[in-house]
This record gives sequence, structure tokens and C-alpha cells, in this order.
Amino acid sequence: MDNSYNNYGFPQTLEEQKESFSHYVLNVFITMGSGLLLTALISWFVYRNIMSGGMFYNMLVSGGNVAVFAPLVIQLILTIAMTAGLRKFKLATVTLLFYGYAALTGVSFSVIFLAYDIGTISLAFVYTAIMFGACVFAGKVLKVDLSRFRGILFGALIALVIASVAAFFIPALRDSLILCYAGIVIFALYTTYDMQRLKSFYYAADYEGAEMSKKYGIYGAFQLYLDFINLFLRILQILGNAKSKD
Repeated sequence: MDNSYNNYGFPQTLEEQKESFSHYVLNVFITMGSGLLLTALISWFVYRNIMSGGMFYNMLVSGGNVAVFAPLVIQLILTIAMTAGLRKFKLATVTLLFYGYAALTGVSFSVIFLAYDIGTISLAFVYTAIMFGACVFAGKVLKVDLSRFRGILFGALIALVIASVAAFFIPALRDSLILCYAGIVIFALYTTYDMQRLKSFYYAADYEGAEMSKKYGIYGAFQLYLDFINLFLRILQILGNAKSKD
């Protein structure tokens, strides 16, 4: 039987490698799920606070557009910091950046409860979970290495961002759902791709040490978290648009 060695120098059988990798992936999804839970709890808390005229309501009224866009700017800074400083930061710092991003997303998401009813939000979450699960499964069993299409995926993402910004100034584009469907396709592919990357993150321990592998795990959870959030937003918009026409 072929044996390999982990970063501690102990031999691992093929069965032990599979079990260890499965445990690693499980931890990644637990981290991702806890981030989503934090986002949901904070978004509901902020929403209730706004509705009761609390602190966040006062900040929204007095801050105007600044209060709306400030969390988004900070989220962008956190994303850049995590990506650029992944190798330099300690594991605790990377973990804090991830949960800080999830918390700020919760603040931004509080307005969702003002725009959509709870039934539409719940249905969007269920549809997103089903699609996300299917993409994760595809990433696990698909033999095609999607990393070869990384440039195309990134180009499509940049095009989507540019088109989304343009939609603010072009009513026809803003009122169309074509960007939502395009976003679903792009982030579904990214979910599959990010799932495939977890294996390379896991084996980073053999070359860069166990702590770096754990940091990659947090980063992998962050990428999958972003995929889920972006799928959810677009599915929610589609369902909300369909309900408004009923």
C-alpha cells in the first residue's frame, strides 16, 4: 500500500489521507456556516433595532448615504487585507477578519428585511442552499480541473461588476434580471471551483506547515461564504421581482 507523509513526518495511508481531508473540509464548512449564522443574527438584530428607532436607526437617519456605504467600504478593505496578508497574518487575525466581514455583512443585510417579506427571504435561502450544495457536490466529483478556466471566470466576474455599476445609470439594465441570471451562473461556477481548491489548501500543510493550511482553510471558508452570499442575493432579487408582478 502506498504511504505518504504529513507535515509532522508521520506516514499516512490512502484511507487516512481521505479521512483527514474529509475532516478538514468539514471544518471549512463549519467555519463558513458559522459566518452565515453570524450574518443572519446580526442582520435581524440591526433590522429590529432600526424598526424600534434604536441606535442603528439614528445612525441611518443622521448618516444618510455614508451610513449605508461605510460598511461596504470596510468590507472591501477587509477582503483586500485578508487576501494580501494571508501569509503574513497569524491564524487568529485571519479568523477575526473573516468574522468581522460576516458581521459587517449582517449590518448591510438588515435592509433586506425592509425590501422583502420573510417568506421570500426564506425561500431564497432554501433555493440558494440547494444550488450551493449541488455546486459543492460537483466540485467534489468533477474530474475537470476548473483552475485552467480561472482567468475566464475572473474576467466574467469583472464584467459583471462593471455591468452592475452601469445598471445604476441605465434604467433598462437596472430593471432587467439578466445580470441576476448571469451572476448565478458565474457564482455557481466559482462555488465549484472554490470547492476544488480546498484540496490544494489542505495539502499546503505538507509544504508550508499546519498553521498555513488552517489559514487557507479560513480563506476557503471565506470564498465559499462569498459564493453563497452572492447566489442568495441574486436568487432573492429574482424571487422578489416575480412576486411583485403577481
